[in-house]
Amino acid sequence: MDHPDIISTIAYLLDLISLLHFAMTNRQILQICDEQMIHRVPTDRDYGKLFGLTSHKEISVKIYKLTILHHNHFNYVFNFIDLYRCDSIICRGQKFESIPQFISELSNLKLLDLSGNGITHIPDELFDLPNLSAICLSNNNITHIPASIVNAKKLTNVGMYANMLTTLPDELFQVTSLTDISLGKNKLTYISSHISMLTNLIHLDISQNQITQLPDTLCTLSNLKTLDISINPITVLPDLTILPALTDFTMAGINVPFPKKAGLMVYR
Repeated sequence: MDHPDIISTIAYLLDLISLLHFAMTNRQILQICDEQMIHRVPTDRDYGKLFGLTSHKEISVKIYKLTILHHNHFNYVFNFIDLYRCDSIICRGQKFESIPQFISELSNLKLLDLSGNGITHIPDELFDLPNLSAICLSNNNITHIPASIVNAKKLTNVGMYANMLTTLPDELFQVTSLTDISLGKNKLTYISSHISMLTNLIHLDISQNQITQLPDTLCTLSNLKTLDISINPITVLPDLTILPALTDFTMAGINVPFPKKAGLMVYR
């Protein structure tokens, strides 16, 4: 496929999905960026040609919710477009070792998805973003969640599946806005009794860890609908049947009796 055909395809796709959450990771497309922009600061015309747009104003408006980022092109996009108005960043599998510093300056950012990279550390200032509501850092090498997560007053979703977490900070349980937590495939050994503070929690995945016991306070989460505790060395369970909203309970690999309850699906 030659470059004009690729550019036409990009323009069509962008219109087709309303430019909401499009992550461009196609190597052939990124090669265009290399050839056209690597030796100079990109211009309106460069981005107009690449995205099928015609003016700086049009480019800016359409890219605020789009965010096309690659670790070799962060600076190009950041310098050219007013990313301070961007509300979503999705950039998966690009071998980042750290979270780019400028992300902590994007005050309108709501969604950050940097899954499948090589990130080892979450900067404290990331959780100072006033509108951050969802962060997905699954399949990285993160060893701890900073206590500054307590500053994320609008945070509802935390995706930290497949990292290297061994403990959770008490501050995590003070983020009462949380509705969805994914902590599967880490190295956690226990869950704090403070989890009872997460009164809005709906979905919890703590599968594939090294947890031996669940706190009784887990049974106070009246909004919890789905719970996955699979593949943990758990030998005793609290009475989870008293959870009024629980509809899906996954306990694969756990050889503990569990009573039947109407309306509750149990997956072993």
